[in-house]
Amino acid sequence: MAHRDRPASPLARVRRAPWSMIDECAARRRSGDWRAAYAAAGVTVDVDLDDVMRTYPPEEAAAIADQLHAAAPDLLRQYLSPYRAWTPGHGPVVLSDQLTTLSWTQADRAGTSDLPTLVLFPEPPGPALRLAVIRPSWLRWYRELPVWCWRADAVEQRRAAHVSRFSEAQLESDGLADGGLSPDDLHPLLHDALYPDRVQRRSAYAWSWEPVPVRCGSSWHELRLADGQLVSSGHSAAEIDRELALGGLSGPMVRCASVVHAWRTGTGWLPKRLRWLRADLFDVAARGHGDEIVAALAAGFDRTAVDGEGAGFLHYAAWLGGDLLPELLSAGLSPDRRDKRGRTPLHWAYAAARPDVVEALLDAGADSSIADDEGLLPKARTPKLHDRYAKLLRRDAEPPKQSMFHRLLRRSHS
Repeated sequence: MAHRDRPASPLARVRRAPWSMIDECAARRRSGDWRAAYAAAGVTVDVDLDDVMRTYPPEEAAAIADQLHAAAPDLLRQYLSPYRAWTPGHGPVVLSDQLTTLSWTQADRAGTSDLPTLVLFPEPPGPALRLAVIRPSWLRWYRELPVWCWRADAVEQRRAAHVSRFSEAQLESDGLADGGLSPDDLHPLLHDALYPDRVQRRSAYAWSWEPVPVRCGSSWHELRLADGQLVSSGHSAAEIDRELALGGLSGPMVRCASVVHAWRTGTGWLPKRLRWLRADLFDVAARGHGDEIVAALAAGFDRTAVDGEGAGFLHYAAWLGGDLLPELLSAGLSPDRRDKRGRTPLHWAYAAARPDVVEALLDAGADSSIADDEGLLPKARTPKLHDRYAKLLRRDAEPPKQSMFHRLLRRSHS
């Protein structure tokens, strides 16, 4: 439930893909290179059109080819769950040709189509997705994504969905209605559907944060973000550092110091406004918006902040990419910092299947011999796709022998 005094969240704005991804996907799509468009959106394509033509009847194969060329993978991303919320239990996503769909569908539900179609599989914990051709009957369960959420040419359907305030459109509709979202913040395909006669003008978001009052002893102090750290109006930086170093050995820490401790470690009490701020910034990071995080850091956001699980921005480099690493490392952040489960940024990068980030962390001196609390080294966190997809597919599924699923299932049962 929303709080009356909670400031506007940036999530409506950043639900769309980053501008750099949008531009590259659009260019690839216009050139007819659908495979490169998917790659630009972080989607691994396990589809071979020659195999599709040999496996399925001509009409079904032609429909799949049309889906591949018409899809806007950068658009569909904004209608999926936040990356870190995706687990195999959330199931795959079927790209539907319908205007409205069911939230979740059992594979054996009466009346559902069983034509081969494109299906997205999340590869948690990172933002990676995998695209394949599959018959819905092979799946234990799945979510359907309406046609206007993923087809670039579904302009009228997209407009109708927002006019009718369909559930998938609610966040943008509410943001536009209450002024928290500008038409310039929208994905271009959504903007052009809703405002066909308007020219979209992109602008950088200006991050700012209000001071947060904290009762410290008998006085009220203000905590604010300035120059890349959380500072107190009632204590000098040296006083806070001394309190943190003592760690309450001579008695409880002053409240301002305990809040700074919770901010930097993810453990302890935080005022609700700082909790909201932390959640918003790390949700932005989880969605891969490196440009927004760069802007936030430039505006003075604390580089040492961590989320509620003790993971900092170096951990989130698994989703943001390696471009932020030099700035974060130059601020003195350790590439071996552990979250509450003992996992380092290297664990996260391996788990997200990001070899580019793994290489950048190793070049920065990350220690690959550190085990997490389960005793696993970073490399052991590399996803095991055959185990994951075996949990998603029905036991009686019989995918074609040349498909990815046949290979993975054979490995999982061997």
